[in-house]
Amino acid sequence: MPDVVLHSRYIKDFSFENPGAPYAPGSADPRIDVTVEVDGERRKALYEVVLAFTVTASTENKIIFLVELKYAGLFEILATLEETSRSHFIFVEAPRMLFPYLERIIADVVRDGGMMPFNLTPPDFLQLYQQQPAITGEQQ
Repeated sequence: MPDVVLHSRYIKDFSFENPGAPYAPGSADPRIDVTVEVDGERRKALYEVVLAFTVTASTENKIIFLVELKYAGLFEILATLEETSRSHFIFVEAPRMLFPYLERIIADVVRDGGMMPFNLTPPDFLQLYQQQPAITGEQQ
């Protein structure tokens, strides 16, 4: 997207809890719950977009692991990008750009925690954006 410059990306907050270690694969398939939040905030000439994921793997009575990660990027949105497109970029396109980095961090920590291989499926950021009509008007 030529009207946008990604200046930096970084971990803003990160937590990994591993109470189920060592986990014996095959004993019971864990249930995986994923929650996703996207936040955008103007910081002078830049926009900070924060992608927050919480991933919980559990069995009926036990948490296997819990990952909480807020991954952010600082974006410059050039004046040539129309105002109506800014909100769409902040809540849809920027999270799509940040997701592969967040996914790799989560996959690595789960693997390094001795758990089974784990890969996240990218969420539909457009659908999430459309479900939050109050946000779409605020960030333009």
